[in-house]
Amino acid sequence: MVSFVVFPGGRIFVDDKPAGQDVTSLMRLAAGKHVVRIENRFLGTTTVEVDLVAGQMGDVTIEW
Repeated sequence: MVSFVVFPGGRIFVDDKPAGQDVTSLMRLAAGKHVVRIENRFLGTTTVEVDLVAGQMGDVTIEW
C-alpha cells in the first residue's frame, strides 16, 4: 500500500492509469517495477520507473 506524492505537482498516472492530482490515494500495487507519469501543464511531462518491494507501505515522493 503506497501513495505517490509529486513535486512539483501534476496529474499522476500509474502504469498508464489515472491515479490522482499532486498526490494519490493509497494504492495496492504488486512488488516490482511500475511506471509513474506526471503531466504538468506548465512544465510538461516526465516519466519515472519505481521499484516497489514486497510489503512496502507509505508515501513515495517523486521530485522532478
